[in-house]
Amino acid sequence: MLETNPEQAITLAWSQFKSTPLELAGLDSVLLFMVGIIVSSIAAYEGRTIDDLYSGYGSLHRRLLDVQSIYTEECKSLSDKIESYRSAYIDELEDLRHQVNDNYQHLFNLVQLKKALIEQYKNCVANYFSAGDTLIHKYRNINQMNRSTPPPKYFQSSWKPNREFELTGTNDDSEKLDNQMKLYNEFPEYVRSRFNDIEIIYSKSIETLRTIEPGISKAKTMTGS
Repeated sequence: MLETNPEQAITLAWSQFKSTPLELAGLDSVLLFMVGIIVSSIAAYEGRTIDDLYSGYGSLHRRLLDVQSIYTEECKSLSDKIESYRSAYIDELEDLRHQVNDNYQHLFNLVQLKKALIEQYKNCVANYFSAGDTLIHKYRNINQMNRSTPPPKYFQSSWKPNREFELTGTNDDSEKLDNQMKLYNEFPEYVRSRFNDIEIIYSKSIETLRTIEPGISKAKTMTGS
């Protein structure tokens, strides 16, 4: 009778489910119930975790995001390296500028000291000759006053020491100082030229990198000293 009246069967099943919802008629019902629970759980989990409308698209998208993140970090790292190389080169130029300035000042002071020492030495030698000649003349005068014979002919000549005094290292350092002065005067222009060159290379490198990865910061300009 239930086979010929489906509505009566549905009504009977619904009334029995409301009265005893967990009562299972047999093994088939238990299996069907367990299969339903498993399928429902799997469907609920997949529905909760699904992030795409097409199978496999979500994992590919996540992989793309990971690759993009790594790529962005590498570009940022490359930008930082370019910046560090530029800063190191500019610092080196500044150190060279100070070194050239210090070298010139040191050479200038040495040359002036050398000139002063040479003049002092010449004055000492001149004073030595003058004092010796004065003492010899006094001796000759006393000798002539107390002798009974004519004085020797060399008494009439000026006194000179038997030893020759030769001053070495008196070469003129003007040319060396002039060369250092020329380098000192030209080096700031050299520094500015090299600074401009590194700035051009730096700017072109950053702009080229920005064409690949627009997220990279723009080139930071610096004013050459």
